[in-house]
Amino acid sequence: MAIIAKPPYFESVVNAGEQRLLEFLELNLSDDYYLIPNVELASTNPRNNRTQYWEYDLIVVAPHAIYNIENKDWKGRIEGDDNYWYINDRQTQNPLKTGRQKTAILASKLKEQNYTWNSAWVQSIVTLSYPNTYTPSLWQEAGKLTFQLNEQLIDFLTDPHKVGKLENDVTGIQKDVVDFLIGVQSQKSPDQKREIEGYEVIEVLQQEPNFVEYLVKPKGVTSSIRKRIKEYSLQVNGLTPAELSYREDQIKNQYMALNKIKAKPLS
Repeated sequence: MAIIAKPPYFESVVNAGEQRLLEFLELNLSDDYYLIPNVELASTNPRNNRTQYWEYDLIVVAPHAIYNIENKDWKGRIEGDDNYWYINDRQTQNPLKTGRQKTAILASKLKEQNYTWNSAWVQSIVTLSYPNTYTPSLWQEAGKLTFQLNEQLIDFLTDPHKVGKLENDVTGIQKDVVDFLIGVQSQKSPDQKREIEGYEVIEVLQQEPNFVEYLVKPKGVTSSIRKRIKEYSLQVNGLTPAELSYREDQIKNQYMALNKIKAKPLS
């Protein structure tokens, strides 16, 4: 069985889909594989000194490579390509795009910590953890790097040649990398990461340098209501007080404009 390396403040995975993924890999990978759930890394944009936290569903540190797994627990018919995906005919962004951005940040963090770790290959993949009756219909690179929880996923993770690496390429630094990733976990509590202004976070829909968009539901009540919430960064290093004030006014204007639009519940 694979080894689950829990970051500080980790209590449980965010949702049932991530739990299914974690349990599947723990059972089907050997004990020289490390599974790190819900890592959060801080990244500062050198152009504007803006700091943002990036959440990783699951990082797998294998003997030959490191895998950044973006998990989706989507129910229903899934189709798409390298640009857009459709969930029951509803358009959404290709999750591999966000995954690649996170992978670049992860690789950069490893290199910053220890230059010799630069040789470790970091691979983005997407997993679909909901046990759908429908087989996903995906094309181009999206079809090659998206997996259900089955033997194809295990084969991809355990075959070093799938990512152009050799067996045991990471073995010498594997434990050090795991210890580093566990140590850089954000000091935020689980409640802070899973709740926004009285809403429970269901899923991170989009993550950009200046905002994060969440799918949320009312906290503490049984309800089918689902909303999208964008969380903007107001405190940006390097901006003058006047520039910060202007930025805040822009965000407030967007908020007031949206408030005037009648809300339409997500189906």
